[in-house]
Parts: sequence; C-alpha cells; structure tokens
Amino acid sequence: MDFMDFRYVSGNERENLYKEVLTEPMTTVAKRYNMSDSVLRKNCRRLGIPLATSGYWSKIKAGKKIAKDPLPDVY
Repeated sequence: MDFMDFRYVSGNERENLYKEVLTEPMTTVAKRYNMSDSVLRKNCRRLGIPLATSGYWSKIKAGKKIAKDPLPDVY
C-alpha cells in the first residue's frame, strides 16, 4: 500500500494496521506507507491503536509470548 489517508480509515483498515504494527517493527510498516515512524505512531495513537511497548521486539526475538492489548472499539 502506498498511501493511506488517516482522516478516513475504515474499520477493516484500522484492524489491518493494528495487526501490522504488532507483527512488524514500526519502521518497517512506516516505509510501506511512505512516511516516518513518528508520523505513523501519531496516527495510530489518534486512531486508538495500541502500540508495541518498550522491549516488545526483544522479548519476541527471545521467544517469549507477549500478551497483546486488544483493539478497543471506536465510538
């Protein structure tokens, strides 16, 4: 995907973005959308998408199971 207009995000797009940011590092996902990781992070926060916490990727690499925050409903 080359561009996503974060002002108009459907429920499916929001859910897909949630899955992407918890399965790949933010920098990788941001490159896919042609933006910086900080801009993507801000948009995710605005959309209520939980982000990977500090040490998340190190724990994943070590083979630990990490409980993922559920995607909250949007009102």
